[in-house]
Amino acid sequence: LSRPPDGPVDTHRIIKRAKPQQGNHCSRKRQSQTRNFSRQYSPHPHHRSQSRGRQGRVDYKSLGIDGLCLNCGRANHRARECRTDRGSLKCTSCGKAGHVTKVCITTLLKKSKTHSLASQDMSEEEHSEHTYGIVRIEETEDLYEVGPDTDKYVVTVSLNGKPQAFEVDSGARFSLISEADFNKLNLNVPIQPTAVSFRSYSDHIIKPMGKVT
Repeated sequence: LSRPPDGPVDTHRIIKRAKPQQGNHCSRKRQSQTRNFSRQYSPHPHHRSQSRGRQGRVDYKSLGIDGLCLNCGRANHRARECRTDRGSLKCTSCGKAGHVTKVCITTLLKKSKTHSLASQDMSEEEHSEHTYGIVRIEETEDLYEVGPDTDKYVVTVSLNGKPQAFEVDSGARFSLISEADFNKLNLNVPIQPTAVSFRSYSDHIIKPMGKVT
């Protein structure tokens, strides 16, 4: 306790000096309560970590290692039950210790991604190289192939007992033969008129001399 000063005391001055201290004390108290509330109120504190955990899960079944020990690679136990010393295990693929190449998740994920991209490219390539079109426009037939030249399949067909080589086209409705080859066959059959014309791959219209039935 301090000794009161001699003489009259100016109470107005004492109260005026005490007011700022009281205000600072209240301000610090409110700030402390706000900080405590912010620490206590944190909705879903584990939401972010759980979300990351779900996104980072590995599909062991698609990698072909479902049910295997992720340490030694055997199928008769799980990794938590493995009795093999992890220090004695080393992956020859990634170079890390603690597991064998058979269950190397890093390597298997890379192979799976590479295989998926290769399958997609192969599927697109097959689709682009083996697209055939046979379109009929009134009495005009479109016979063309989209893509590079492929190996032709040729078979020998007997026409009235005489052999003639034809290229196989399983999608074509008509079989075409040149006038020279027709004359060589000497079939002694009349050529009948036809109203059908054909369009070649170069978009040229081909009108045949006729047809033989």
